[in-house]
Amino acid sequence: PLPCVKCNQSVKFNDLYKMAKDLGADYLATGHYVNVFDGPNGPELHKGQDPSKDQSYFLFATTKKQLEFLQFPLGQMSKAETRKEAEIL
Repeated sequence: PLPCVKCNQSVKFNDLYKMAKDLGADYLATGHYVNVFDGPNGPELHKGQDPSKDQSYFLFATTKKQLEFLQFPLGQMSKAETRKEAEIL
């Protein structure tokens, strides 16, 4: 199912984030098609490489503290590349 913006803010980036921290995880990876780059004031959220799959607008409320802990491994991939990678696995 397509999670709504509120689910991203509450379930994923609040509850799941807290659980990962409590478990001592080094980071939390998600399947969002976005990129995070180090900017002059800390991590910055940017669109993913594939403009047809960009999900940055869903994450507008993600805090810098959360962005420091999150990883988005699909941000540099197209949907076709993601599917090809999944076939290999």
